[in-house]
Amino acid sequence: FPACLTDLQAGFSFPWVYPPGMYNVTFGSASDKPFASGREMTWDVTWALGGLDGEDSFVLFVNWQTNRDFLNKVPLPGFVYRYRQGDWFTLLLGFPDNAIAWRPTEQFELAASYKFPRTVYSRVSYLPRPNVRLFAGFEWENLRFFRHDRHHTRDRLWYDEKRVLAGVRWNFNDATYLEASAGYAFDRMWFEGETYQDRSFNRIDIADGPFVGVQF
Repeated sequence: FPACLTDLQAGFSFPWVYPPGMYNVTFGSASDKPFASGREMTWDVTWALGGLDGEDSFVLFVNWQTNRDFLNKVPLPGFVYRYRQGDWFTLLLGFPDNAIAWRPTEQFELAASYKFPRTVYSRVSYLPRPNVRLFAGFEWENLRFFRHDRHHTRDRLWYDEKRVLAGVRWNFNDATYLEASAGYAFDRMWFEGETYQDRSFNRIDIADGPFVGVQF
């Protein structure tokens, strides 16, 4: 089992006249030996038509990825419709992403998102000050890496985890924040395979337990 796993990513966006739209390209390496060869490289390319620049807006897009958790390396069409009411309510409906953010008062906020098929983010927040928030929530995520010494090129090392957590977040400005949290993680597992359906093979189950985390 790798002693250390790293996921390094960079990207850029640009408009194009034909076909018209916005293009976003992200590339990197998710591996125990990042950038050691082309087998550890990851690519994420999206073409989008439309924009989320109004109260109500609609975007069509096509996405191609080499490290997606479903239909990997398949050009995937999708859409997003946004309905917005000022700064207090925003709803995103689409495929594969959906999200909602509701601020019933200046000090309380509810936010949730779901990315098909198994990525969930939900938080209830209290803001005693504009730049400080106390929160509690539930998250479900999975990570995927290309182990350098794997025997089959299409295999990936998967990590899957659910967690409940609470914490505090300080916003220094619109782009910088510090977040400290603690909680309980469960249904944790590692496995190696081509798709999520391979999770019964080459699998390591991790015991449930508490965790602490810091993000900057």
